[in-house]
Amino acid sequence: MVAYDDACYGIMHSLGESPFQDLYFQVYSRFSGRTPKWPFGICRASTGNIEPLRIQGLEGKCWPCGWWQEVQRPHWLVAQSDSESGKSSVAVVDVLNHRVVERWAIPGREMPPARLAGPGLWLISSARGTLYRADPERKQLVPVCVNPKPVACRCLAASPLARLGVYTYDCGFAFTLDLKSGKVADHGRVDFDDHRCVFGPAVFAGTDGRYLVANRGDTLPRLGVSDLEANRHWPVGETAIQLVRMLDGTVWGTQGSVPGGDTEFAPARSWNPGWAARPGKLFRYRPGERHVEAMPDMMPVGPLAEAPGRPGSLLIGLHERIFVFDSKARKAVAETKLPAAAAALVTDMASSVAYVVLSDGSLWSCRIGKAEQLTTERLATDFGSGARGCFLLPRTRRLIGIGPDGTVTVFDPGKRTVARVKGPVPLAAGPAVHPAEDVWYFADRRVLEYALPTSRERQKQAGSPARMPLQ
Repeated sequence: MVAYDDACYGIMHSLGESPFQDLYFQVYSRFSGRTPKWPFGICRASTGNIEPLRIQGLEGKCWPCGWWQEVQRPHWLVAQSDSESGKSSVAVVDVLNHRVVERWAIPGREMPPARLAGPGLWLISSARGTLYRADPERKQLVPVCVNPKPVACRCLAASPLARLGVYTYDCGFAFTLDLKSGKVADHGRVDFDDHRCVFGPAVFAGTDGRYLVANRGDTLPRLGVSDLEANRHWPVGETAIQLVRMLDGTVWGTQGSVPGGDTEFAPARSWNPGWAARPGKLFRYRPGERHVEAMPDMMPVGPLAEAPGRPGSLLIGLHERIFVFDSKARKAVAETKLPAAAAALVTDMASSVAYVVLSDGSLWSCRIGKAEQLTTERLATDFGSGARGCFLLPRTRRLIGIGPDGTVTVFDPGKRTVARVKGPVPLAAGPAVHPAEDVWYFADRRVLEYALPTSRERQKQAGSPARMPLQ
């Protein structure tokens, strides 16, 4: 097959009986991104020779899904996915005349299906698990049933408009959940060829959160973007180990390797928010762009946050120091030393202060003076670990740290006190913080809402759309 077409990753052909002795097949290039010279071919049963099969109107992502005998005329059914809309259709191909004679519509954004062997025109898509009955008279596939098992979330983010966004493992789709209405939206497969996603960070880009930014893929993971209005998806760069949304909707982050191949969350191996402290290559993503903008002159850096009192600038931790990075001048304009390495940075822009959690468990504040000087103050010696999340509650402005065992550490800036609450072990994806309420979310095959016990129950699991499983 390599001699036939060097873009070949594998050959795809239909299951079940065929009306021909010859084998009709498709050349699948998968991860290479290359376009086969001859996407379709025939292997002659009598000679073993391979011949190209030219079919007008079939380009891009295709998938042979069976044969259909209409009276005495055999037709090859080839599913075709439109990368622009994220939707699929089934082309009915007259192989003897090398042309598409009609198309059958497939509702929704499910992946191309395959025909099931046996009587009747039954097809199944294995991505989300949808069973279809073909209706040739109406030229469409009719969904009969869908796998009811919820999918596994691999990342979780909250938008400024109170919408949760996820990429999933089982089928590699993007979903959003409106926290006000409880409505789940299906935005389609994020990568046609790499049908799972790794654990990693996620964030919404754009002033209104139109774009979901997260790592996509599992075999060859990359940082990806989903346009949630157009339902289009594209890769933008190397995998990210942290992502930070700025006030203007721009995203900054650091690049680093993220392991794939895990079917379940593995605490010792899988990504978690504490990885922000690991050195990574700095980059910026502007909403809607096709690629990230790398900062090649910068050495690897640690945790990031928007600089307090300086919208658009970054506060960056690097070993035992923090510095302010002016994104326009692309240089550090202020810095100061720390008694230990920065493990997490969280900025309260309303109070022009940043909180710095150090690797020794202490908590410090950081402010930028008029003369571009950084001043720090120790607030607590025992804040502890924020490995599973460190963030600010939007109403009370309290700082929250989530430990690996579920312990919630709370710093009250008004009282300057630290308190702890024992919580459940966090789910695999998250946390995502509600933009207006003092609640946060973790997810796996369900989404759970968490809140401090002083405001409502410690953990809720029923009665609210925010705790419905994403399906």
